Amino acid sequence: MKISHQRILIAVVSFILLIGLTILGVQFSQGYRFNFRQGKVEITGLLVVKSQPPAAKVFLNGKLSAASDASLSLPKNEYEIKLVKPGYQPWVKKLTVDKGLVTQVDAKLWPISPDLSKITYAGALYPVLSPSKSEIVFVLPDSEAVVEWQLQPGLYVLDLSSKGFLGKKGSRLIAADTRQVKFNQVKQLIWSPDGSKIMAVFDDRVFLLSTKDVQENTPLLDVSYQKDEIEKTWNKQRNQQLKAVFEKIKPPLRNQLLSVIKVIDISSDESKVAYQATGSAQLAQVIQPPLPPNSHLPEVRNIKTGNYYVYDIREDKNYLLAPQKDVGKDVYIWWMVGSSHLLMVYPGKIYVIEYDGGNKTMVFAGNFQSKYVFPHLSGEDIIVLTSLNPTQPNFYNLYNLSLR
Repeated sequence: MKISHQRILIAVVSFILLIGLTILGVQFSQGYRFNFRQGKVEITGLLVVKSQPPAAKVFLNGKLSAASDASLSLPKNEYEIKLVKPGYQPWVKKLTVDKGLVTQVDAKLWPISPDLSKITYAGALYPVLSPSKSEIVFVLPDSEAVVEWQLQPGLYVLDLSSKGFLGKKGSRLIAADTRQVKFNQVKQLIWSPDGSKIMAVFDDRVFLLSTKDVQENTPLLDVSYQKDEIEKTWNKQRNQQLKAVFEKIKPPLRNQLLSVIKVIDISSDESKVAYQATGSAQLAQVIQPPLPPNSHLPEVRNIKTGNYYVYDIREDKNYLLAPQKDVGKDVYIWWMVGSSHLLMVYPGKIYVIEYDGGNKTMVFAGNFQSKYVFPHLSGEDIIVLTSLNPTQPNFYNLYNLSLR
């Protein structure tokens, strides 16, 4: 055989091998596997498991199968997947792996013993989270601790984007106590929708304060006679903000939801709405054909009065967060930054739950003011108002509960 013919033959064989390997690669990526036991080719699905933090043990139906982050080829079936890592609470969910499809799991593991550290040291009363969830206003009451820390009693704003604590970077005084006005006597603190002002409501007076400037050597602005008008304007602005979010929902579902729900909180990216049903309804499907869900749990479109739900605007999916009987009356629900988890705060217990109602995990239990528990801007921390001093049970401070 001539050298030129050999070269042509090698080129043809190489080309055929390349085409064959490409086809095999495509078939492999689509889930085709050779079953050596049965001597035939079968189609599997791919399960991709990721966790935060990584390197968690992955159990499938109770058997150790891998460590995250991992990719597993599995026959079509329903599996119980469990992720375990020392120092963290287990993550468990049932899911279905389908032929030729990729099923992805992104699990967030929460620590068994989260760190609790002080944010304020001289006391804190009546904290209120800003509409953007980036700041907290609170009262620093007059006490011996205030003198010790050389601080002024009054109204403070804590910036959650900073790691500082009271008296250092991260907090600022916006109005100091005067002889006539003691902020520890305030009845209500109300943020403006844009977070630029705070209305401090007392028994006999109402003051409007800027959150950016210190009201020092300047008489406080008394708006007692304008209170109703200011509240009316702010409520109108809040309704406009809510309307802008619901404009993203296609009719007729938009009008249907607005007639049977009470909005609890909207996720930071405005893609999901946590709500309580005030009436029963069968929610209309507005995206056809339905999109494949990111969640592994079935959605619930038949909503019932009193139950708590999450509606995913982008996917047109509705999930049961919790039945009313499991929640009770004294519960506070907040979206955490990241839009994939929510806080559910009960008297004496704090839970984190996935937006589809899965993996409800208790992350803290103790003596704290359940009304004053807020998500931190970091997405992995929680702000708690509590007293850890048994000799001063009513001396409350703000603490950071780290879930990292």
